[in-house]
Amino acid sequence: MRNDKVQCQCCGKWMVPRPIFSRGIWSNGWRVGGGRVIGSICPFCLDEDWDGVERVHRGVLFKTVALVISVSITYACLFIYYSPMYLFFSPRPSGKEITDWLFGICLVGAVYSGYRAYKWLVNTTKLPF
Repeated sequence: MRNDKVQCQCCGKWMVPRPIFSRGIWSNGWRVGGGRVIGSICPFCLDEDWDGVERVHRGVLFKTVALVISVSITYACLFIYYSPMYLFFSPRPSGKEITDWLFGICLVGAVYSGYRAYKWLVNTTKLPF
């Protein structure tokens, strides 16, 4: 007979850790994306640090650095996406209307890129350092 229970370092109870899954988007009854295991919790005290290990990537400083990196990536993507289009369309007489729509599309793409970079940095469980 196997004994898969471990003792929680926070509440002291013997338990089997429950996995935490990343969130996805529900569309018409189907989950799109997500479903990846990103951690585990104690089912009694709901603490992620049930094993007593302090995780670096959950600290406030790491999340702040990840936010700064993701905002930098957003601005870089916006510059890379929008600059060539602005230089191509702005000298034309009807270029103002085109560049307004292109700026909106590029802004949405850049914000999405920054958001995905932040989620990737925060949800990474195995850090390279």
